[in-house]
Amino acid sequence: MLLVASLLAAPAVADVLRPAYHLTREQYEMNDPNGLMALRRQDGSTFPAYDYHMYFQSQNPGQQRGSEWGHAISQDLVNWKRLNRTGVRGSSGGGVALPAGVGGGVGGQDAWRAAVFTSAPDYPQQDPVGLSVWYSEDHDLLAWQPYTGKSATCNGSFAAAVVCPGMVPDSVGAGYIGDNYVWEAITGTYYLLSGSNKCIENNGKPWCGYGSATSTPQALLFRSSDLVSWEFVNVFWSGAPLPGKLHHNRVDTPDTFPLADGSQAFVWLSESKTVWMRGTFDRDAGTFKQMGGELEFGVLDQGDGGQFYCQQSFQDPGGSGGRVQFGWIRVEGDGWSGVQSLPRKVQLSEAAQTLTFAVHPSVWTLHGERGSVPLSNVSAGSAPHDLSAVIPGGIGLQLHVRIEVTLPLVAKDSIAFLLNVLGGVHNGGSTVTISGSGEATPAGNSCNAQDSIVNNSDTSGFYVGATPILMDPAIFGMAGATLCREMCCNTTGCVRWTYTDPQPGSSNHECWLKGGYGVLTPNVTEPPAHLWSGLVGTQPPAPPPPATCASHPIENNTDTSGNGIPGYSPHVMNASIFGLEGAAQCRQLCCNTTGCVRWTFSDPQPGSTDHDCWLKDGSGSMVFPATACGPLVGAHCWAGELQSPPPPPPFLAVPRPLSVSVNGDPGVNITDSSRGQAGGGRATAVVDVFVDGGLLEVFANDGEVSATAVTMDATLFKNASFQVVGNPSVAAEVAITVWEMHPSITSE
Repeated sequence: MLLVASLLAAPAVADVLRPAYHLTREQYEMNDPNGLMALRRQDGSTFPAYDYHMYFQSQNPGQQRGSEWGHAISQDLVNWKRLNRTGVRGSSGGGVALPAGVGGGVGGQDAWRAAVFTSAPDYPQQDPVGLSVWYSEDHDLLAWQPYTGKSATCNGSFAAAVVCPGMVPDSVGAGYIGDNYVWEAITGTYYLLSGSNKCIENNGKPWCGYGSATSTPQALLFRSSDLVSWEFVNVFWSGAPLPGKLHHNRVDTPDTFPLADGSQAFVWLSESKTVWMRGTFDRDAGTFKQMGGELEFGVLDQGDGGQFYCQQSFQDPGGSGGRVQFGWIRVEGDGWSGVQSLPRKVQLSEAAQTLTFAVHPSVWTLHGERGSVPLSNVSAGSAPHDLSAVIPGGIGLQLHVRIEVTLPLVAKDSIAFLLNVLGGVHNGGSTVTISGSGEATPAGNSCNAQDSIVNNSDTSGFYVGATPILMDPAIFGMAGATLCREMCCNTTGCVRWTYTDPQPGSSNHECWLKGGYGVLTPNVTEPPAHLWSGLVGTQPPAPPPPATCASHPIENNTDTSGNGIPGYSPHVMNASIFGLEGAAQCRQLCCNTTGCVRWTFSDPQPGSTDHDCWLKDGSGSMVFPATACGPLVGAHCWAGELQSPPPPPPFLAVPRPLSVSVNGDPGVNITDSSRGQAGGGRATAVVDVFVDGGLLEVFANDGEVSATAVTMDATLFKNASFQVVGNPSVAAEVAITVWEMHPSITSE
């Protein structure tokens, strides 16, 4: 069965396909995003509390001496105002915002509000070129100038440099220093990661530029305490991602950041593909080590051979927080070229066991008129469905289309849902396909007498299938537990289950299906609730044991930043325990909690008499002095970090019964199976398609798949419809929702 949907736009007029809610320049070229940062607003606003600054590579006709950085500003990551170009010239680079009065302290330049790093404009070249630091002293970050003070120890061809080729040992064989990312790891300690390669010409003599096609990619790590005096730390990473996988002769636009479980992400441009790798970062040694297995590596974007380039991300201190990513999408129109992607939220998915890149929730604030089409048992032979009137006044060229489709788990390619945009791929437009992946046939574990049912017990792990499953309230005890166990056995990926008769705080009888790492906990009693649990099949190996805590120092009058560990922040402590004793208990709790890297113990908490323990992931840093919980607010804090945190558990293989592809590219398999509830094999995909003129961005199942596609074909027709063709015996459940999207780009 093929379910075909078309969203065809109005006949073209001049530049009608220009995006309206993706950032573009008014004219001329833009490409790589640079220097992404958030700066707290000077007016003291709490919502929005930050201004977001995006810089980017830009070219004007006749421009000399390389790329100049453009500039745009936003208060919500989606409504952008174009500003004048900055004068900063050179390669793609990172940046850091510096709080008022603190930028200060950096190289003696107390007025610095932000700093960015870029190479000489004409890199790479045979003569090695270093990196210059540019700084801004105005709150709006409009005026920039290069630092030329005494720490600028080497010269590029445009400005004095502070990161110098001479810092890198010849044995590294570095081809160049260039595209970079910079961040503050702990208060007052900065790192800079530069893309490079390893020269093979002339017996490995360094500074060969981009080198040959067979050069080895590598990334170089530098460290500083003041942003102007730098030292080479080590080769951060070198080599191909995986044998037989993508391999390019250099690392372009590198990016790295901690993940919630204590692991580290490394993202870069390789062979015109944006790739990511998960591993561990040894901050003292300055090295990144990939975690083993193909599950720890992925290609970020699909569609049209990949149109998402040169990404950069930053840690958002405001809004919804988390890691926010942008990338350059290659598209051009009448007198302009290049757009910035929609903001994406980067995170670990425990259920999908992968790194996900989902559309940022701020994008939903651009919604306008809404229309929907729910359908049941859609199969071949159904009449075509007209979508042009879903929204009053008809659909336009700025849309968000959400597709929720539930398909039977059948053989690969025997069932598919196609959404055609701007005429579809065969008419110069784009086509999104949802189909079976070929991973739909494995059943769950077989239930047998060895799969014990344990009374008064609970289980941990991530949820699989359709959890929780509402059970018949007339069935109690062993009979209900046996049914729940059977559902686990029939659900792919389920290895643990819990049956409640009733659920705590409810009269519902529910079956909870679990997968991944976890345990069965006996002797759990929560009257009037009641729980039964069990294990099914082979259990995943236990994650590594927690680190020994005694060697991790405790710092007085210190706080930590970063994301809280869900379910543990804050953890209310015994209010009669103060000082080092309470801090040591909080430290131990961090050591025993997967993903905890830093902790803060408050005795008491600001504005309260509570003694709280806050457990944090690896996304933040140590903060001294602890102004947020110091004597000025009637509080006191102790803090610390695990210098050798427990190794993060590797990703597990999970079933991915559905596949999503764009314009015929190889499909990417995704999770979301509901075998247990449907009792015979159904799987659901939720796919968000953002249409902005001739540009398409696609996100499936909260960013398990992200894709881009571009079409600037002007031969378009005004209608919108979908229909079902193929095997009439196969039916699908479909819900299509369409929103108009408001334009969001303005100029100064």
